[in-house]
Order: sequence, then C-alpha cells, then structure tokens
Amino acid sequence: MHTYNFIFKGLALFLAVLMALTVFPASAFAAEDGTSDTLETSGDGAPEYVLMNIPYDKFYAAEIDNDIPADAVSSATRNKPRTGTLVNGSYHVNADGSDISGVTFPVKVGDGADLSGYTQITDDNSVEITVTNRGQTTTTTYSGKDALFESEDYSYYVLEEGPAYYKIWEAESHITQKTVSTKSR
Repeated sequence: MHTYNFIFKGLALFLAVLMALTVFPASAFAAEDGTSDTLETSGDGAPEYVLMNIPYDKFYAAEIDNDIPADAVSSATRNKPRTGTLVNGSYHVNADGSDISGVTFPVKVGDGADLSGYTQITDDNSVEITVTNRGQTTTTTYSGKDALFESEDYSYYVLEEGPAYYKIWEAESHITQKTVSTKSR
C-alpha cells in the first residue's frame, strides 16, 4: 500500500507540473526577430536580462484574463515549500515555510526600468535551509542564482546570457507582458 501511495503522489506531482507548463500560450513559442543570446544592457546601463522572483498573481496577470488573483501552489506542511527538489522553479519569502510566494523566472528589463529598490542576488549570496522530510533532516546550501529560492519578491540575479523565454519588466508597471520566446520551434 505504501508503494501505491508513493506512485500516486508522484503521478499527481508530475501532472501538476505538466498543467503548470500548459499555461503558456502558443504565442510564447513564436520566433522573435532581432534578439541576441548575449547579455546586453538597456539604454540606461541596467542589465537586459535578469532571473527574478515574481509573485504568482503578478506572474499570471497577463496570462489569465480574469480579475481573480492567481495562487498556484499550496502545501500541507511547512517543509515542502523549503525543499527545492519538491517546489523547483518557485520561491518563498517566509523562512518558516508558511508560503510558496511565486515563480523565479527570466525577465527582460525595459528601458527606464529601475531595479535599485529591489534586492540583487549575486554569486556571493547564499542561504542554508534545514528541513525534516519523512524523518530525515537535511541542510541544503543555495548559492548564487539559487539563493533566489528564499528571497524577497522581485529579488533578481543578473543573467550572463539571454534566456530562451522571458517576461518584460517595464518602468513602474512591473511585469505586464505575456511570456515571450526568443527561440523558434
């Protein structure tokens, strides 16, 4: 019975991830002319691409046409939100594990955008997280861009190369665009 429950939970997790991936519209995979895979800066010297912590409701606002804020993930325990292998691609603000705050996602920084009021994560940053899952206590160190896993909303890490997909950060309006792809199918 224990093996059946484990397989069932694994299948449920797989389906949840698969459903999350289908949120992206087909237009997100269309080719965009004139893009570069190397890091550039916007006109004001800000980095062109960053990896950023985006709250769920802001992330999905342009993808879903409704007025209800999206909250994509919840957990029955406080250890799962703090275990990177269980909630990969997300981040949490509260170190107590009381929430899964949003998505860590590539962002193109628009001209005139000011990120100075937000936390920049660098390769020098790290965070240690200790959790107990199924009776096993594990301490994991997240360094560099992985330190975004337990950081504030809109914390960011400057990318050295352009990503294959991104959202757009516009001056004073946060993320407002649908996901864009720089690669053709």
